[in-house]
Amino acid sequence: MTVRFPLALLLLGVVACSDSGTGEAGSATPNDDVVSGVDGGIVSNDAATGDSVEGDDALPQTDTVTVEDTVTVDDAADPMEDAGVVDASLEPDVAPEPDTTTEPDTTTEPDTTTEPDTTTEPDVAPEPDVAPEPDTTPEPSVLTAMITTPASGEIFEVGTTVSFKGVVTDSVYDAADLQVTWTLNGSEVLLETAAALGGWTELEHTFETAGNQSVTLTVTNPDGDEKVADISLGICTYGDVESFDQPLSGGDWTVYGDAYWDSGGWLEMTGNLQGKKGAIFNTAEMVNPGDVEIQFSIWTGGNEQLSPSPTTGADGFTMSVINAPTVADLENVIATAGNGGCMGYGVSGECGNMTLDAFHVEFDTYYNNGDVNYDPTPQNHIAVMLDGDASNHVLWVPQTLEDSQWHDVSIQTIGQQIIVNFDGVEVINSNVNDFQFHGGYIGFTGVTGWGTNFHRFDNLQIIQQCMVP
Repeated sequence: MTVRFPLALLLLGVVACSDSGTGEAGSATPNDDVVSGVDGGIVSNDAATGDSVEGDDALPQTDTVTVEDTVTVDDAADPMEDAGVVDASLEPDVAPEPDTTTEPDTTTEPDTTTEPDTTTEPDVAPEPDVAPEPDTTPEPSVLTAMITTPASGEIFEVGTTVSFKGVVTDSVYDAADLQVTWTLNGSEVLLETAAALGGWTELEHTFETAGNQSVTLTVTNPDGDEKVADISLGICTYGDVESFDQPLSGGDWTVYGDAYWDSGGWLEMTGNLQGKKGAIFNTAEMVNPGDVEIQFSIWTGGNEQLSPSPTTGADGFTMSVINAPTVADLENVIATAGNGGCMGYGVSGECGNMTLDAFHVEFDTYYNNGDVNYDPTPQNHIAVMLDGDASNHVLWVPQTLEDSQWHDVSIQTIGQQIIVNFDGVEVINSNVNDFQFHGGYIGFTGVTGWGTNFHRFDNLQIIQQCMVP
């Protein structure tokens, strides 16, 4: 066992030993064994106990003693300790273990904690409620404008009078305080007036020019604020009227046989001469299939110059739409068609054996009764004919023609229905079974025989689809 003695205790033992030793100073008792300490001290072995004591029992007689702080005692040499007897007087003080515990840092950190301010604030009387100043800024005016009729995008035929309606409002001012202005295409003023009761405003306008047209409604209040509404309309046309005021050379129209353009501004098929056959067709454009309206003017007469009877002229003229594959096929039909009762278009039935898809309306001024073909009446008549057959009068009506006057003709096909108007009067209106208008090249033919007449056409217009240019 290793016993550590405090340095002070060891020094005390040295002093005691030097004052009351049994021998002379510097000598040892017989039972003492003297050995040198580690650092020049003396280690004594006590014979009575067998313990090795490092301390004052074996100190040499010297005034100066060097003692190691730590003395080692042999545990095994102490019989009393082995017997359980411990001499308390010999029990050395135990040196305390070195304290390796880190001493707490007792340095007082400055207290940075902010102490709550316990100072009592003096009571402050609440401010009295102050009513906000009234907002005298006038509310902004909210304007609205809307064109209710017609709807934007609608299409009207040129020459149509269109009714416009609109409504305007203001959140501040009455309708009577609002000024409304209608304009066409952004510049032409159509109407300026005050809004009517309820903010309504109305206008009528006739469109004389085809094309896209913009109509604008502008409302203005007394503050000068404006609101605008506008719509776009399509003004369509079915095509210009072909007036034939200019010569046909180099144009869409091709002249065949005895026909010619007259300087009076019309097309002449025969002149007032015997045995003539002529035709003029538009070979540049074809009429589309489907429903169609064809308008033109006719004039016939003049036979009175050759005969005392104005009703003995011949033979007549026809408007035809021939569905030929090519212009060459069309010209073959024109060349093949017979004169006289075949009217310059007949190529089938009594007039030939050609198969043809065609639509005709004839104006017959001579009665044929078995002379090549047959007429249903000795009177002048208008008749609907089909497919180049000059004998098959599908629909017909008597009508005076040889009066040397211009007459307006209108022909309509609507599905199987065929309608003919003469000077604004409907003279034919009936359905034809299995009829379909297939379109084709449009033109006119006319013939004379022994009897003669002028056969004139003018002012052609094809109304099939109203187009906005």
